[in-house]
Amino acid sequence: MNQPKSDKSYFMINAGHPRAVFAPPADPRERRIWNRWLNGAFAAIGIVALATSLWAMSGSVRPLEAVVRLERLAAKVERTGSIHPNTAHEIARLIALHWHDCDWGACSTELQARNHAVLFHLKTLIATKTPLDGLADAGSEPPPQ
Repeated sequence: MNQPKSDKSYFMINAGHPRAVFAPPADPRERRIWNRWLNGAFAAIGIVALATSLWAMSGSVRPLEAVVRLERLAAKVERTGSIHPNTAHEIARLIALHWHDCDWGACSTELQARNHAVLFHLKTLIATKTPLDGLADAGSEPPPQ
């Protein structure tokens, strides 16, 4: 099929035209249109690249990563002699948030078992390593500033 002859070769529909697609047109009016089209294309590419990089750097934590973080926290808590009530309160607050909970996200059964085990282990450590006077209010109200 023959394409109709066109001197507006900067449009993508005429990509099979003998002239290069991105060669600027000679006419000043058409050159302004071509420049606007290029600026818009580069702006769209930039916006997509920025959105992609922001999405990739966002603080979203994958379930496996969250479970590993909780296991490391449990290992650190296990090595301590006792937990200050404020620290116990913060750990209880972290456990109450659902960024790590496999019940709120899609996890494999193995990962879900690890998650439940580490949460149970952390709760047990808080109960055993927090002094009795600080244990009662560890999860009820925020510590004084």
